[in-house]
Amino acid sequence: MNRRHIVILLFIFAVGAYALTELSVSLSPYVMISQAKASSVSVQVKGKLIKGDGAITQDKQSLHFILKDENGDELPVSYGGEVPENFEHATDVVVIGKYTDGIFHAEKLLAKCPSKYQKEGQNK
Repeated sequence: MNRRHIVILLFIFAVGAYALTELSVSLSPYVMISQAKASSVSVQVKGKLIKGDGAITQDKQSLHFILKDENGDELPVSYGGEVPENFEHATDVVVIGKYTDGIFHAEKLLAKCPSKYQKEGQNK
């Protein structure tokens, strides 16, 4: 086997490993806030974005906000990535990350907004 074949095989292996890692994260089921607090691995949490005075803050390094799940549990979240454009209109938020030191450190953030195509007054 020559050097070119080895490089190609290493590249294919690296791409495959990356794809499997991303796939495993995206396939992980949503967990409740209480489960996220007890977990030591990366999890997905879906909740309502709490809005109001001081509920959402941002500094130079990260965005801080609070999620509330259907059980009424609240989760303080810190996110250091790029904030989605529609975040200020979001009602539901999905975060992927780990809970440590009393804060959920999100690696990924997905904002779910009400559909602009939904007729006014129509319930979901």
